[in-house]
Amino acid sequence: MEADPFVTQKEIAGQLNLSYAGIRYHTDKLKAKGILQRSGGKKAGHWKVIR
Repeated sequence: MEADPFVTQKEIAGQLNLSYAGIRYHTDKLKAKGILQRSGGKKAGHWKVIR
């Protein structure tokens, strides 16, 4: 997500050979911990990794 902030959860699932639901579960956990943030909408948005 740092290398490509415009990557979608479906693309990540395909790259990691995981289900979309699994990727969504993990991104939701990271967002709850304040590590990951989504800015913008579903189509034109991007990810921010907060350290």
